[in-house]
Amino acid sequence: MRTTYVDYTATAAQTDFAFTFPYLEDEHVIVEIDGSPISSSLFSLVTSPSTKIVLNSGATAGQIVRVRRKSQPGVDLVDFENGSVLTESELDRAYLHNRYLNEEIGELNDASLQKEVGGTDWDAGGSKIKNVGAPTLTADATTKQYVDDKVNQLSSGASAPPTKWVFTGDAGANTTYSVTGAEVNGDTAYYVSVDGSVLEPTTDYTVDPDTDTLTIVNTLSGGEDIVVIERGFGVAITGTIGEDQLQSNAVTNSKIADDAVDTDQLADHSVTAVKISNTDSKFNVQTNGNVGIGTSAPSDELHINTIGVNPNLRLSRSTSTGVRLIGTDGDLNPAFIVETIESGAETERMRIDSNGNLHVNGTIEFGDGHTIGNGANDNLHITSSSGENIIIQARGGVNAFWGQTSEHMRIDSDGLVGIGTTYPSAPLEVVSTTGGVVFPRLTTTQRDAIGSPTDGETIFNTTTN
Repeated sequence: MRTTYVDYTATAAQTDFAFTFPYLEDEHVIVEIDGSPISSSLFSLVTSPSTKIVLNSGATAGQIVRVRRKSQPGVDLVDFENGSVLTESELDRAYLHNRYLNEEIGELNDASLQKEVGGTDWDAGGSKIKNVGAPTLTADATTKQYVDDKVNQLSSGASAPPTKWVFTGDAGANTTYSVTGAEVNGDTAYYVSVDGSVLEPTTDYTVDPDTDTLTIVNTLSGGEDIVVIERGFGVAITGTIGEDQLQSNAVTNSKIADDAVDTDQLADHSVTAVKISNTDSKFNVQTNGNVGIGTSAPSDELHINTIGVNPNLRLSRSTSTGVRLIGTDGDLNPAFIVETIESGAETERMRIDSNGNLHVNGTIEFGDGHTIGNGANDNLHITSSSGENIIIQARGGVNAFWGQTSEHMRIDSDGLVGIGTTYPSAPLEVVSTTGGVVFPRLTTTQRDAIGSPTDGETIFNTTTN
């Protein structure tokens, strides 16, 4: 039973700590918190109705408060002189001083590390040895666990870190997580990352190996990926890093510096379709070979789907020139539109609408010199090379697919128009054995409504036949 000190594990803001051991002077009662003595000005000694120490400011929960007697071993409480009268009180006081000093030495000695009974080895009595400094010299003492951990790190290498914990973040600040098996003291002995970002020790997190507790100081939204790794030596990985060294989804494009990976860092044929995501909405390759850009479910060999009014594919050599292919018009109607980009300005040049109609803003030019396009006054101009005829033909019959056609009209190089003849002999020659030329058919009223008729203008009067 202890007779010279008493220990308490403080509760939050606890101030009173009772004791029953005897003492000679008030200054012989001292207080230690977590092993360090505090000034006598920070507490008071109360003797009624019971003897206790009262702290000026409450202790922090978990602190170890020791109230003990320290009877001033360097001070003589009684000074006997030759010829003096020896009183009972002075003899008792001198005796008690010596007794208390021996009790204090004996109790503290009994609580210290001793050699085993009958042996030469140290006996810790089944208790852990705490506050052992980290070894820095070859002659420094250490623990078996420390040595075993470091041997494991050196033998297994960086692919097998000494200790690792993974958590899902809780919302709020100062959230706590259980790091069972944490042995090393000090926040800097641990690497902690939240969603891949490494935190700063002590400022952003703390680790208490005594309670196996990690505390994230920063405010979390909840759901974050938290990884804790106990620092170790590790062995640098040589050669190629394979799938066994990388966890699934461990490397993402947000964790690789811009321009960090180029052809020099990638072995030939090292990136294949099976290594490219088949779920990413920005770019993916499906198991059937379909490639999706802007869609995670490509329905064709190449499926491009951009968000916006005009999803498009741009082919350009610079930011100010090029060609853009658009899949819909401004109202999201299906269409195939070709725009040219010159000096940053976009101009529609061709459109195939949802009805299959072809719209061309410009001239259609064939390789043999023939052109179709809009000329002066927005008239349709069909031109041919110098000295050639313009022939209008129609496909027909079962062999039309193979290019067999029938000529219906010709404008020869002299501007003569022939219908039913390939050699017109007049400005307009119509040749037929099955019908005649039909002029416009008007009633008398309709005829008379013609304003300023041209000389020679001919109609058939349906009123008078």
